[in-house]
Amino acid sequence: ADLSGANLTRADLIDADLEEADLTGVDLSRANLRGADLTNARSSAVVGRPDGLPLGFRLDGGRLVSSAS
Repeated sequence: ADLSGANLTRADLIDADLEEADLTGVDLSRANLRGADLTNARSSAVVGRPDGLPLGFRLDGGRLVSSAS
């Protein structure tokens, strides 16, 4: 899915299938991504601070980073 530039402020993305999604430039302010599948998702220039991320992920310099990478 191409979500580049999307405003996902306060979005409920719990357990969402975001595999291979393009998350470039999205606004994740207060979004909840707990349990979301971010396998092979691309992210850069992400703004905002989400309320929740999938286990093992963190936001680092505008990128969603897996501790498994």
